[in-house]
Amino acid sequence: MHLQANELRAVLPQNTVNGFDIEVIRHDTNLLAGQEHACFFSNRFVQINASCDGTNPNYPEKNALTLLVTQYSSEDESWGITLKGGAGIIVLKHFQTLAACGVFEMKQTEQYASVLILWIKDSILQSTSTAVYALAYKRTRLH
Repeated sequence: MHLQANELRAVLPQNTVNGFDIEVIRHDTNLLAGQEHACFFSNRFVQINASCDGTNPNYPEKNALTLLVTQYSSEDESWGITLKGGAGIIVLKHFQTLAACGVFEMKQTEQYASVLILWIKDSILQSTSTAVYALAYKRTRLH
């Protein structure tokens, strides 16, 4: 069964935390161009840059995170391919696409953090999943 691939696209990012910035850049080139298994991947990738400039008193430390999102080019996902230096690289299946992303503040077990959230749409299951990456933890006062 051949399934229609979802085109990987840049999305308009959301930002709800002062002192943080997020940008999304679409590159119309194969992330693995020139490497042995490049043909198994899409001829585009999305770069997501999220950063904290240190101006928010709750998050005074400067910090940055870059994620590269690419996608398999077909349902013939090559088993056994390992992306070298894969930290910060997300590979979506050909039927998944980036639906949205943003920087938000959330609380988990009495600790606040600013996080980057990616929403990934699955066209087979007709569902959306999330991936969450911590950017900074809120400074708390000691009593």
